[in-house]
Amino acid sequence: MSSPRISVIWHMHQPDYRDPINGHVAMPFVRLHALRGYRDVAIWLGESGLAMCVNLVPSLLEQLLDLEAPWEQLVAKDAHLQATVTAPDTLSTAQQRMLVSGHEAMWRLPRAKELRDRVLADEALDAQQALDLQVWGTLAWVGWSGLRDRPVLAQLKAKERGFDISDRGRMLQACVALWRSVLPLYRCLPQELSTSPLCHPILPLLIDCEHASRCLPDYPTGAVNHAFPQDALAQLRLGKARAEEILQRPIVGLWPSEGSVSPELVPLVRQAGFEWLATDQGVLEASDKEEGDHRQAWDLGGVAGLFRDRALSDFLGFVAASEPPANAAQSFLARCEGLGGDVVLALDGENPWEAFADAGQAFMSALGHALGSAQLLAPSVLAGTAKAKVHRLHSGSWINADFGIWIGDQADRRAWELLSKARHAVHAAGDPPQALFHIYAAQGSDWFWWYGPEFETPFAPLFDHLFRAHLQAAWRCIGTVPAELSTPLISLNGVRPPGLELGPLAMHPLLAGVASVSGGASMHSESGGLRALRYGFGPEGIWVQIEGEPQGAIELESRGVRVPLQGRTVLAGQVLPAELVLWVHVSQGLLRVPPVGEIQLQSPSARWWA
Repeated sequence: MSSPRISVIWHMHQPDYRDPINGHVAMPFVRLHALRGYRDVAIWLGESGLAMCVNLVPSLLEQLLDLEAPWEQLVAKDAHLQATVTAPDTLSTAQQRMLVSGHEAMWRLPRAKELRDRVLADEALDAQQALDLQVWGTLAWVGWSGLRDRPVLAQLKAKERGFDISDRGRMLQACVALWRSVLPLYRCLPQELSTSPLCHPILPLLIDCEHASRCLPDYPTGAVNHAFPQDALAQLRLGKARAEEILQRPIVGLWPSEGSVSPELVPLVRQAGFEWLATDQGVLEASDKEEGDHRQAWDLGGVAGLFRDRALSDFLGFVAASEPPANAAQSFLARCEGLGGDVVLALDGENPWEAFADAGQAFMSALGHALGSAQLLAPSVLAGTAKAKVHRLHSGSWINADFGIWIGDQADRRAWELLSKARHAVHAAGDPPQALFHIYAAQGSDWFWWYGPEFETPFAPLFDHLFRAHLQAAWRCIGTVPAELSTPLISLNGVRPPGLELGPLAMHPLLAGVASVSGGASMHSESGGLRALRYGFGPEGIWVQIEGEPQGAIELESRGVRVPLQGRTVLAGQVLPAELVLWVHVSQGLLRVPPVGEIQLQSPSARWWA
């Protein structure tokens, strides 16, 4: 069997957290991820020489650049840093909650877990506990490369408790050096780098929101009057130029925000100077094309198209952390070899490492070793082999091959209506550059991600604030700010309308790869018969959608699904046992799980906001 040719794209992305009103950093996740995934991946690729590609979103690069500012300026604009350096005995409850942000798996050590549990349970902290929390609020994020390269951080992590003010100072001094090293590391990488549109918008919806009806049958025609293809082109051109300026190298590859594409986008991508773009295999499967495999490169019409293998990408992103590192790496390679030909992987490059006890160090090492027998290709090299043609590209994204997350719900469309009003007003005023800057920022996909019922986060009101703040700033450039922009689109307590909704539309880390049918039949089999589980919560219980071969659903009919739960899982205020046996019935690929005991199952926070 010949060695597979594998092309991997690690997508690094954060929205612009800088408040346009006061310049403050509303959320600290660029800085905190810079201590972990951003730096660890750069070190891993630089030291291993693995020919993988990293996609860096311009809005992320801008904020990484801001981290090079003097310390006093950083503290003045960052509430998380202010909470870290304030007097421990004056730390407020809100500041304490801010400091425990992030994936709970990062808070594994006993002292860190104890502090986090106390804060989330609203228990009072004494001055020593508060100081320990201030150290852990940043130290918990430090990845393996930071612990290796700054030994003081490893020493503090081993100390675990009883920190003093000087420990906090040494921790912060080491972390400043780490996050300021990220951009230089990427500038020096010999591997290919790609980028995304400037502010990470859903480009096809900028071109024309009506195009959502192509992939959303229930989309109400005329719901949003927004058609600005010039904005899509500007986001592409500005994104490429800014990424090249910051990274100090030419860039030819594009990950369209959320893998969102349409036929009208392709000529704009070519016009902006990109040679290839990547999206999901589901988009190709729904496209009008010649015969061929999604794993090969495709000719989209002057631009090469690469289509990510969904199951393998999701395995790396969501499943690998639950398996022993060597086993996960070998399993991944075996799956690639079983497919044959070319394999394209594209996945989140920052969040997966939160679920690993060692920030992914052992898995990265094992994966690099396993891939030694494979041919790793830069995406641009694979793109050069494109021959088979796509006659008409499907309009959709990497999630469900549609745009439902961003415009499928009434709350999404309300946000689009506000954006559209502002955009038309700015256009009528002659498109002054400063107003356009805020319009482009408001077009970012992340604001719309949190509207609608699919996802929840305690930070949803802040995302809503940033979206409306950019629209307010755009209006302020040309005249009077409409009063309606003062009203939040997301309530401050995070309550959403009741009802059953299916989501999030991606494999959930608690279910993917760990659920099995009673009797021992694996739901995440080596054959890949089941590709994904998608879940939803509602008053009638849990719903799980199966994505895979039809026989998978048939085999599950009237059977129990055994779901081991990782860590401490809470639904509606109830702590669930370590393992649930859920009895289900199957209807059109949906598993319906009735409520368990007296627990009224409600949608918990997905905690994917970082």
